[in-house]
Formats: sequence, structure tokens, C-alpha cells
Amino acid sequence: MTAQILHVDVHDLRNVLLARISMMENTIISVPLTVHEAEHVRDKLAKTIYARLFIQLVVYVNTSISFKSSTSHISIIDTIGFENCPINSFEQFCI
Repeated sequence: MTAQILHVDVHDLRNVLLARISMMENTIISVPLTVHEAEHVRDKLAKTIYARLFIQLVVYVNTSISFKSSTSHISIIDTIGFENCPINSFEQFCI
């Protein structure tokens, strides 16, 4: 189902999530990942997808309000007060 949503081949996605693929002298070498490594790859993919989705959501919202007035905007507030980010990302949204 994930491959279908991402519009990628299911076998390609499986290979990316479960193996380290490299090229040596015109030969493709596939080394299976450990469970820990595969979990890390899975988690990184999920975080990347959510981060890009968040960026698209911000772009969509900003486009839809189209800044018709200087008071129309959406802000993400750092309630903890220790981060000063020039661009807010998915991580700030989660806080």
C-alpha cells in the first residue's frame, strides 16, 4: 500500500528499506540491513514524508490566504522558547 501511495514499484521500495545497495566495478551489490538499520531507514523515510507534507501544507495555506492583507498569516509559536529558527519545520509543529 505504501508503494502505491508513493507511486513507486513495491520491489524497489522493499529493496530500499531492507538492503544497502552499492555499485562495484559495474556490479550491483545488495547487502541486507540489520533489523535496527532497517528500522532506522523506515523511520527516516516516514519523517521525511511528514516533513515534506508539512511544507506542502504550509505552502497551500499561505497560497490560499494569498496575503490579501498584511494581517493574514499563520505562525508557529515556539511555546518552549529555546529555539530560534529562521524557517519553521515539521519538528517545530510537533512541539
